[in-house]
Amino acid sequence: MSRYVFQSPSRYIQGKEEIKSLANEVNKLGYSPLIISDSLVWSLTNKDINESFNSSEINYKYKEFNGETSENETAWLSQIAKDNNINVIVGVGRGKTLDTALIKSR
Repeated sequence: MSRYVFQSPSRYIQGKEEIKSLANEVNKLGYSPLIISDSLVWSLTNKDINESFNSSEINYKYKEFNGETSENETAWLSQIAKDNNINVIVGVGRGKTLDTALIKSR
């Protein structure tokens, strides 16, 4: 699979094993990321994500996405971001997770 990167103002990356370079990509954007994903995607990706961040100086915060892009969900994530000095929102997964990360990052 080829590598695709989309940034406007957010950034979208897709490609085989790209998740293993997540910390490097986050480092280009900020220093305090919040990662959101649903439980299924997290169970498939957390090992590679942890390895990526373990080899960097960046510490991330993870929150499970509740499944719906809604005012309550974005307000909840906004509060988490505020309380934890988050400056990068990373959505890992598909559809509504990415929609919510995009909305919150604006």
